[in-house]
This record gives sequence, C-alpha cells and structure tokens, in this order.
Amino acid sequence: MIPCPNAYDIFLKTVMDPVDRNILESYIGWLLLGQRENIPQYIVLYGNAGSGKTTILNALYRIFSEDGVFLSAKMAKFANSPIAIIQDANADEIIRETIMDEDLQDVTFIIETNKLPPQEDPQVRVLCMTGNRIAKPIFYDLIIPGLLEMSIPYKHYCIDKLYKHLEVKGEKT
Repeated sequence: MIPCPNAYDIFLKTVMDPVDRNILESYIGWLLLGQRENIPQYIVLYGNAGSGKTTILNALYRIFSEDGVFLSAKMAKFANSPIAIIQDANADEIIRETIMDEDLQDVTFIIETNKLPPQEDPQVRVLCMTGNRIAKPIFYDLIIPGLLEMSIPYKHYCIDKLYKHLEVKGEKT
C-alpha cells in the first residue's frame, strides 16, 4: 500500500486534542530551532496504553535523531545531548532524579507515561492523549508508513507553524 501523505495530521487529530497538538508542534519547532529556553524542560505525554504515546515518541526520535537524541537521562548526560526521549517511564521519578542535576539543566526531556506526574512545576508540561484509536489496518498500512516517510517534511511543517504563530502574536525569533 502507498503510505498516507497526511499521516501526521490524521494521527495527531485522532490522538490529541487541538490545544495539546498545537503546543506539541510549537515545542517541536522551538527544539528544531535550538531554542529550548522557550519551552519547559520536561514534556510529558500522558495517556492510557494504546493512546498513541509511543507512536509519537518514535516519530520524534526520527525527527531529532540527527541532533544526538538519547533514550535515557544517563545517556543524555554522558553524551551532552540536548534532548532525551524516554519511553514507558515513571515521569515523576525521572523529574525528581534529574531536575537538580546541573549536567542535565540544558536537556529537554520528552517522557511517555501512563502515570500522571505532579504538574505544579513550571518546568513540566503534561500533554494528554485523548485515547481515541485508529483502526489497526489503517494505522499499520497507511499511518505508520506515512509517519516514517514524513519525518523530514514534518520538521519544516512545525517550524513554519511556529513562525506563523509568532507572527500572529507579533513576536520575533
């Protein structure tokens, strides 16, 4: 089958509400521009099993793989990585273990969890997955191949969307 050219759009419309989707895409744009000071240090994708968290993280890993992304806090610290993508984690535990570590202050953590972390810290932003699902044949035959092919164009999409958002607000990068 031919991958769906609108895979990202279909997928994100299905698994995230529009507000959280816009926030995620803005964060991706800021990360791609290397301006991590504009986003919280911890981005937490929260939802039940099967809600799309891992699919989003796999797509983000492909998007940021050129930037030296690591899949654990220890590896990010060792390699001086700007981004750590962590799957199936206890977000609260990772935040407690890393928030005071000076070697990790410049690392942005994108964490997948099904346990809601405390949200009172301004350096933590929780994005909730809706729990909506895409039918398995469509997901595996169209969406997944489309996500794999679209990682480079999606980089440009997120940056363009961020610039348009900033223009509307009258801000400059």
